[in-house]
Amino acid sequence: MREDVRLSYLAAIGVTSWVPRFDLANAATRLPPKLPAGQLPVEQASRSAQSPVAEEFEKVAPSGDAAQLRAMVVIKSDLTAKPPNVSPPANESAATKSLPRSDIPVGPFYMQLWLAGPCALLIEMTESGMQTSSAEYRLLGDILRAAELPTPPRLFADFQWPLIKNRQLNHGASAANEGLQSFMQARLEGQNVKSIGCFGGLATLLVESDPEAYERLAGREVTSEQLAPAWFAPDMETLMAEAGEKARLWHLLRRVRSRWTESE
Repeated sequence: MREDVRLSYLAAIGVTSWVPRFDLANAATRLPPKLPAGQLPVEQASRSAQSPVAEEFEKVAPSGDAAQLRAMVVIKSDLTAKPPNVSPPANESAATKSLPRSDIPVGPFYMQLWLAGPCALLIEMTESGMQTSSAEYRLLGDILRAAELPTPPRLFADFQWPLIKNRQLNHGASAANEGLQSFMQARLEGQNVKSIGCFGGLATLLVESDPEAYERLAGREVTSEQLAPAWFAPDMETLMAEAGEKARLWHLLRRVRSRWTESE
């Protein structure tokens, strides 16, 4: 941009006096304009308007090296500026611990509902489910024969949480409890089910809104108003890996199987 065009542009935006930070490239050599009496030159006026910080560094750098002066002013301002008060982010784990157990978010899980005569089986599984050729299915057949229930079982329905993958909706334990109860009531209506076997830690959400209730309910039978009595056992992988859990399940079956054997 030519010097006369540059000056016209500055005058148009209201800049009547300015000092370049460095010599303009390709700028034409021009004499300073004559000033009225009593008016300071632009360079002296700009120096008189400098801040105390700039004056301090002007004494340090009388040679007028503009680049060095700017660097020293930036360093000075960085050293004197106070760091912003940034509050540390809240600890998410602490916030989760402060919530009631019924409001603790429950992660995604998948369950299958199987029917074996008068007994329903709610089994927590991976999302791929239990295949008829898997070791889990063969173990389930052994459990049914030990409990004097008909084999093979029939896959009746499946349940996946959350029902709707929307973060704005409630995904807490109480919502999961209500969703699982509604699912079981709707599916088992008119099925003449005498007992419900629940396999897996999160299957306790059928009767309680506490996702950590398995330790209290394992090996027990719990009655509810809208559903048949439910009993709780470990998931299939645990039963296959630990012989002690199989023994405890056998004792549990001996206590609860009277619900379907006596009615035959």
